[in-house]
Amino acid sequence: MNSHGVTEKEIDNLRVQLVSAGLNHRRSTDNVRPDIIIHKRGEADNLLVIEIKKKTSTDNRQDKIKLGAFTKDPFKYEHGLLVHFQGEQQESERLTWYVDGLEDVPS
Repeated sequence: MNSHGVTEKEIDNLRVQLVSAGLNHRRSTDNVRPDIIIHKRGEADNLLVIEIKKKTSTDNRQDKIKLGAFTKDPFKYEHGLLVHFQGEQQESERLTWYVDGLEDVPS
């Protein structure tokens, strides 16, 4: 269990979710962990979890599942962000935000 009360079992449950969706064929939890996290170490103050995709990546279903999971119980990050670079020089990007386990659609 880490300092936020998240157990390896909960990480493994996320891995199982990805396997069920046909997106994770490894037994390891390595690709369950996010690309970047911003939080206060040792405190339950999880601010932001980020997944980044290169222009050549076309399938972001795994990242969407992870961001949904990390922005609700038991991880409870306030915000999730998927950054998908699109331009030749990666100068343009598409940003998708997640809050409370769901994609945050602007109104």
